[in-house]
Amino acid sequence: MVKKWKIIQQDPVILEIEFDPVPQKLLNYIYKEEHFEQQSFQYLEVEKGRLVVDDGRLDAVKLAKLKKHFSSSFKFITKTFVDIDVLRFPLFRSFEKWYKENQFDNKQVLNVTLDRPGFSQSFHLDNRLSMWAGSINLSDNESSTIFTTEDKNWISQGLDPSEYYYKASGKKFTGTFWINTENNWHAVPLVKSDRRVIVCNQMLAT
Repeated sequence: MVKKWKIIQQDPVILEIEFDPVPQKLLNYIYKEEHFEQQSFQYLEVEKGRLVVDDGRLDAVKLAKLKKHFSSSFKFITKTFVDIDVLRFPLFRSFEKWYKENQFDNKQVLNVTLDRPGFSQSFHLDNRLSMWAGSINLSDNESSTIFTTEDKNWISQGLDPSEYYYKASGKKFTGTFWINTENNWHAVPLVKSDRRVIVCNQMLAT
């Protein structure tokens, strides 16, 4: 559940949300090394060092409990984005009707992630089928997502990105969420210590 939230900026929209904490016992179970595998996609190469939970390797009920703790706030996040960015999302009917008809509760993606030291992710835009994306800290993380309005040169393997206008919070149980626009480039600088996060998306289509 959302504990408190604030608007970081309005165009492109970025939100910061502090969530109620998750029991540490649950996190300790989820983050057992044997539960993770290297992330990969069919048409997208992922840098080595980004691991994600393999659903088949752990208790499905416990994993669902962790995800539900955060996904229960996705409707609120979506409505906030729609309320702020009326140019990109001009609704000509009620939000409730639009949300229900598009079955957005069934189009939520939550990847429980472990970034190992040495991982970095250069500036990029997300899949255009994603309305918004977010990163939720499950530990106090030194490395966090950075943002720029255009693609930037990647320097020193992500150790020293040349320019960015905002760096997301690395505080435990705090998440940063951004609307997917043509000028919301983001990256993860070089990770120096284990980074525990949920990487999430609200899809427009699946």
